Amino acid sequence: LREYGVVPGMVVDTLELEETGSRHYELSSGQLTKLLDDHADADGRLLCFINPDLVNLTPTPQSIDDEEEDNTPLEIHAHLPAGPLGAAFAQAPDGGRDRLVVTITELDDDSCLRDFDVCIGMMVDTLTLQDGMVYYATKNMESLDHFMDVLQDHLHEEGKILRFVHPDHSHLLTCAPRYDGPDEVTCKIPSNDLGMSVNGTPPIVFRLTEHSPLHDEGVVVGMKI
Repeated sequence: LREYGVVPGMVVDTLELEETGSRHYELSSGQLTKLLDDHADADGRLLCFINPDLVNLTPTPQSIDDEEEDNTPLEIHAHLPAGPLGAAFAQAPDGGRDRLVVTITELDDDSCLRDFDVCIGMMVDTLTLQDGMVYYATKNMESLDHFMDVLQDHLHEEGKILRFVHPDHSHLLTCAPRYDGPDEVTCKIPSNDLGMSVNGTPPIVFRLTEHSPLHDEGVVVGMKI
């Protein structure tokens, strides 16, 4: 595989088997291994690898019958009112990638999300606040507790937008921007409020307020402490 430019960290997108005329999508490690073993002596095996940071997985094509039966929208932008959502969330593995996604597991009868046709099982993609701050569910909201904390902190604010994605179409999830800041910043901490929010171990800066004094020191979102 080195001859084809495959390197560690790449993800298998599809496997084509000339012997059976089939193409396989969104394979787990076990499924891929079994298919390769079952057709170990066959010619015409074609593996497609992708860089998961730059390219989305190819979704499994749906049959016409499946598409007719599944009325779940591919994506929804829910403009949230102030107050509780009337919903419960959980984390689940994304079958196509080595990551967790936040999914919706319960909806109250009077949940505001029903007004936007949000369905149980849909994945949370992004949360956009009124000030334009965007939280990416597959990056800086991978902790379910953190996601719920962000919602709670802004519970009574208007103008929040939650983007949901169909549970079978994780390729539609938004890739968070790559970190594009300095290699290192060392600064004296002022006595006033830093205007900074962190998450994880080691702590990662996921938000700086508009008036944070750390802006003048060169600190940017995405840096680790």
